[in-house]
Amino acid sequence: MRKRQIIDTAKLLGYPEDGIKRIEEALAKYKTVDEAMDEIRKLNLRSYKVNNSNSDPKKIVKEEELENYIVEGWDVQTVLPSGKISIRRLN
Repeated sequence: MRKRQIIDTAKLLGYPEDGIKRIEEALAKYKTVDEAMDEIRKLNLRSYKVNNSNSDPKKIVKEEELENYIVEGWDVQTVLPSGKISIRRLN
């Protein structure tokens, strides 16, 4: 289940299909997710940017920040495995 969450999070963050494929390969290669995460961190995925255009702004926030964003018109998208929360501004 954690493997699926990692892949879903990468998709949510706007990683292209080739980046997703590299993450899936790393997850399949190792027995535990923690081992795979060490490999994923080594991948050169930093060049990918979150699709953060003005028409669909997104942020990753800590739980204690969430209430303020909801009051400002943000909507919860997903809770990440790290416990942080992906939010999107409502139009």
